[in-house]
Amino acid sequence: MARLVRAPDYQPHVEAPMEPDPIVHDIHARQDDEAKYADGWDRPLCRLQQWVEPGSRFVPEPGRYHLWLNYGCGWSHQVLMLRAIKGLDRVVSVSHTGLGTAGQRGSDRFDSAYSVYNCNNPTYGRTQLTIPFLFDKREKVVVSNDPAQILLMLNTNAWDEWAAPDEKLDLYPQDLRVAIEQMNDIVYPGINDGVYRCWFADSDAAYDKAVARLYEALAAVEETLRSQPYLCGDQMSMADIRAFPHLIRFDTIYWTLVLREPRPPMLKSGDYPAIVRWLQQLHEHPKFRPTCDLALATRFYLGPQLSAAESDALYMEHKMDWMPGLDELVAKRAGEQLDSTRLYKVRKI
Repeated sequence: MARLVRAPDYQPHVEAPMEPDPIVHDIHARQDDEAKYADGWDRPLCRLQQWVEPGSRFVPEPGRYHLWLNYGCGWSHQVLMLRAIKGLDRVVSVSHTGLGTAGQRGSDRFDSAYSVYNCNNPTYGRTQLTIPFLFDKREKVVVSNDPAQILLMLNTNAWDEWAAPDEKLDLYPQDLRVAIEQMNDIVYPGINDGVYRCWFADSDAAYDKAVARLYEALAAVEETLRSQPYLCGDQMSMADIRAFPHLIRFDTIYWTLVLREPRPPMLKSGDYPAIVRWLQQLHEHPKFRPTCDLALATRFYLGPQLSAAESDALYMEHKMDWMPGLDELVAKRAGEQLDSTRLYKVRKI
């Protein structure tokens, strides 16, 4: 038998190891959702993106930072949930705010997002007015208005000094970051932003494409949760924090607001038992339940079309059986000194 003779310089081919995703080691390397998932859909970038971190201009300190947000907004709800489960409600204060143009520039008494944005910059609030955003009370400046970035900076262990032992959680651990972002590839463009793509679709074709992607994403999430308790396995992660606020709003708000006749099924139709079970599990978490007020969120979204009473009736009709009734939510708002007629409270910070 002939013997194969290799040339002296022969080197067997070996596949080069894949480079790890940069986000595994550096959260700053994460690409903006608005840019990554644009796909012809124009959601502007959040233009204020500074970091609260040790050694920076903005160092973590208790009492220095303030969150401006609203119970209606799903992106705000993400931040409320992370703040709650990390125990940062004792460290980072919060106000529920409207998005009007009231308020005095340069004042420390704010009654709208506009007045906060413009307290340091007299023109910014005319060009981009979004919630949630993180405000530095010492320097009177908005640190960031990017909800994904706010989640990451509040999740770091730099805040653990002021946390109880059971609150020293890492919801974006290195070994799960790739999986979390892979889930975000489904959830962000398909559900979180996907409902807006349905709402603002400017043609039947665009709407049909957005609805198809929305229900493909719901099917993928349902399949995932049928085999595991959380979106990235056996432990809660940032993937769950990102998805919950938007899925909990689906039946009571998005189904009515963004979908056209004939509407596809609600989550509570029976087609999505794993999603509903996961929603209830997170809703009943003692840290998360106080962050939820879907009746107020329904008013926030449907207020232009419906009266407060009509919005409340819609909430009661479409809510899951395990969600609170109106009386419980009214008492909750009173305890928080929240003006439910205007959706926010005025406060001096």
